[in-house]
Amino acid sequence: MNLTTKKLAIALAACSVFTGINVASAAVTKAPVTLNFSGTIKDSTCNLIAQGSDGSDLTTTGVVFSDIDAVNGGDSKRFKLVTDTTGSCSAVNSGTVEIMWGGAGLTDKGFTDTSGSTHALLQLTPQTEETGAAPLAADSAVKVNDVIKTGVNTVSYQPTTDTTEYDYLASLVKADGEKYFSPGEFTSAVTYTVTYK
Repeated sequence: MNLTTKKLAIALAACSVFTGINVASAAVTKAPVTLNFSGTIKDSTCNLIAQGSDGSDLTTTGVVFSDIDAVNGGDSKRFKLVTDTTGSCSAVNSGTVEIMWGGAGLTDKGFTDTSGSTHALLQLTPQTEETGAAPLAADSAVKVNDVIKTGVNTVSYQPTTDTTEYDYLASLVKADGEKYFSPGEFTSAVTYTVTYK
């Protein structure tokens, strides 16, 4: 055998060894891995709709304050979020319900006017004294009568089998340090998001 033939034979032998390793590696099979998934299927939860203290539907009219005097004025209205049972759903009477409030006018004092009147604030505070009102969870960031504001805008409830509503007081008040309201229309669009846990 000449030197070139010997090099070719060694190269072929080396390729055969590496090819054998690749084939042997490809043939190794690992045991299958089992990945478990679990969860709970619940009835569909109901939407919450806004109602006045008299049961009127606020989803179209909103909360309307009385005309107020620019110097001595101020007004409060009670409203509630109630279970809309028109569809096929079930009310929540266990676990935690969180209602997060927001909107363009949310500040560290409440909600500002977004239409033109100045020196006025809308302040929302959770209430629990009415029959059927959901009690607040012990760890709720917002407590009874606390103003919902930037950074503290999620109210946590611990509903019971007696819970039929989530109650609030909406108050139109003078901004801190202001002696009067400026005349004009007051508008503040407020949003709420409900999370069931």
